Amino acid sequence: VPPALGLDTTLNRTGASMASTLNKAADQAGKVHSDGALRRYGAALVTLKKRGEFQRLRGGVRWSGAAFLLEGKPQVPLSTDRPPVAGIRFGFTITKKIGKAHERNRMRRRLSHALRSVAVPVALASWDCVIVARRPAHDCPFDDLVRDFQAALKRLARAPAPDAKPPSGGRDSLSLKPPARGA
Repeated sequence: VPPALGLDTTLNRTGASMASTLNKAADQAGKVHSDGALRRYGAALVTLKKRGEFQRLRGGVRWSGAAFLLEGKPQVPLSTDRPPVAGIRFGFTITKKIGKAHERNRMRRRLSHALRSVAVPVALASWDCVIVARRPAHDCPFDDLVRDFQAALKRLARAPAPDAKPPSGGRDSLSLKPPARGA
């Protein structure tokens, strides 16, 4: 008698168990862990990639905690024919003074997983945010990271949107003129 019709006893057409088929599919999607447990961490994050995208967010609404600083602004279209990206986008900044590469990667993964487990307020649907990691992000309890992200996103959702003008001057500016002296 098969045990309570678990996935391990159901065979597909090739004779492989459904559990192994599901685990292979989940493993390819990166959701099976070394202990064999199937876990879900929420939707994938859309991330900022270019230096100019990060610089545009300077001077935005900020939230500061022990493990990270979160700063954000509403998205602005780069041109009139291209609308802003749908949904919130995040960028991660983790400097070399925080630790070696494996430590920085671990912090990025921890922050990313904590962020994916938090519901983003609807008011932030078209915002860009930068997360600047701090050293305590490496060792603080995961639940504290999640709580901090909830507080930070609530703060951004309540804040009035700062003026979202592109940066003036600087290396990534579209202007070919040098910045005015004394400005």
